[in-house]
Amino acid sequence: MPSSLRSPRILLQLCLWLVLLFGLGCRFYGLNWDKSTGLHPDERFCSGIVPRLQWPSSVGEWFNSNKSPLNPSNLVNDKGERDTHYVYGQLPLMIAKVVMGNQDNPEEASLLVHALRAATGRPQTDRVEALPVLRGLSAFFDCLTVLFALLIARRLLGPRWGLFAGALVSLAALNIQQSHYFTTDTFAATFMTLAFWNGARWVDTRKRFDALGLGLWFGCSLACKLSSAFFVIAWLGFVALAWRRYGGKYTFPIALCSFLLSFWAFRTLNPMMFMGARGVFDLHLDPRFLERADGQWVGDFGQQLGITNGEVDVPFNVQWVGRKPWLFSLVNLGWWGFGWPLLLTGIAGGAWALRRPKRAPVLFIAALFVLVSLGVQGAQFSKFTRYYLPLTPMFALMAAFFWRELLASKPKVRPVAGLALAYSLAWCFAVTTIYSRPHTRLQASEWIVETIPPGTRITTETSWDEGLPISWGPTGQGGLIDQKLESYDLDTPAKRLKLVEVLSSSEWLFISSGRSWQNVPRWPQKWPMMTKFYQALFNGELGFDKVQEFTSYPSLGPLHFPDDQLEEALSVYDHPRVLIFRKRDTFTPENMARILNDVALPTTDQFHPREAPGKWDYLPQPQ
Repeated sequence: MPSSLRSPRILLQLCLWLVLLFGLGCRFYGLNWDKSTGLHPDERFCSGIVPRLQWPSSVGEWFNSNKSPLNPSNLVNDKGERDTHYVYGQLPLMIAKVVMGNQDNPEEASLLVHALRAATGRPQTDRVEALPVLRGLSAFFDCLTVLFALLIARRLLGPRWGLFAGALVSLAALNIQQSHYFTTDTFAATFMTLAFWNGARWVDTRKRFDALGLGLWFGCSLACKLSSAFFVIAWLGFVALAWRRYGGKYTFPIALCSFLLSFWAFRTLNPMMFMGARGVFDLHLDPRFLERADGQWVGDFGQQLGITNGEVDVPFNVQWVGRKPWLFSLVNLGWWGFGWPLLLTGIAGGAWALRRPKRAPVLFIAALFVLVSLGVQGAQFSKFTRYYLPLTPMFALMAAFFWRELLASKPKVRPVAGLALAYSLAWCFAVTTIYSRPHTRLQASEWIVETIPPGTRITTETSWDEGLPISWGPTGQGGLIDQKLESYDLDTPAKRLKLVEVLSSSEWLFISSGRSWQNVPRWPQKWPMMTKFYQALFNGELGFDKVQEFTSYPSLGPLHFPDDQLEEALSVYDHPRVLIFRKRDTFTPENMARILNDVALPTTDQFHPREAPGKWDYLPQPQ
């Protein structure tokens, strides 16, 4: 063995590079995890918008919200009615449009599409499946997040700890999962990390280019997702630090330029938010997107704000009823998104930095940004774990700082740091195994088509979830007659009659995920009958037996880690638990009616998730 490789430091760096590269590779593994059936609803929505958009023919049209063919709000259906309500930023759509081009016109297809056709031996007129390409785009951007997280930590903590922080980001399960979806989150996180990198360079080198980069990338992040506005905490922190180091005469004009560039990038790359009828400086908000009326925010984004606050009642908001502020988010991040070692050491490192702002001022800015983001978003009614994706580099930075400081005074605990990294590696591998197996809904679809003859009446839960069987490849639809319970509809006498009628005429009941049965019983005041229904279904009293179950949990060899009790979005898209029930011969409509009649129905139809009591006797569980 060469003497250079005998050095423990060289071996350590080699191991860290291998770990980092493994994490990056996981982002590109199994990108076509659903055989391009589009089983992620947000991704299906975004990817469906991209080919319908067109590039504006002039600068004026670009900024004119009502006329721009690049504005999703201008898309209409065959009846001329607006059919798209898009609440994210336009920049990811623009990037996707550049990457894919126009496949309907061979002359307008992108170079990448041409290259993929040539590599696969397809004629230049064939369509290329968009979802794997767009997911690869998300994975590529997340790789950039890893790179710039490494560079930030390298500048602040040194080469070895920079590599350590980069390895932690590369292994984060939340980032790996989001890399398999074409949504706006990975793009926003990348631009935010770029902005932080420029900010760290600016206060260190005093280069004006970095101050401008801080503003530019912040504006790009906002153009991907408006929740990136939390980064203003970091932006102000960098300005304050520069002011302290270099004085106001230098800092004020360059900070003003940074702010103006940030706004200009946002205005240019997310023009749909403003009317723009009188040109680029027309900053009136487009009322279709956001408008203040009667003391409330309305429009598409205003509606989204109401959902986030729990004021608007939509089915996917029910999962938050009874969830503890902050604690629920931390459990999801520790158990699944980051892993407990990264989360806990990141918190410890952040607390250390907050106590000693003069010793590590940039780390203090990172810790403050994390604290505000966790504090505000953890208190919101909607607690989507993906909202914390931009915090992964910050947690890795603070965790690396924690280990550096601890090992400086207690070098004997060095193996513990190795175990923390090994934990992240193991969990990363366990989550990635999800993409090595067929999707549970596709497995269930194959079983259904092979087992159940065409013409059979079957029942699924709700229009808000994917039905079964999934139309895919040789499976088709199986020629089954689908009826829906519409489990999210308010419990009423009419619904009770419908439940009895539908299940009396069906032989099979398909549960495509836990979106309904895991959440509806969380609000028994609104759904007392459906809560009783699931209890009777799972304990066999209703007259149906579970005959098949399809799962695909994160795994390490024979060890499986059920995760369907966490936030639903962590499992229901890429590995939901699918349950198949079959009616017994002993089933009778009278018995089912008796079970459902034994429940007092709600006396009002006015329900707001934020006001839900969040109290229940139990949550039914399938056996």
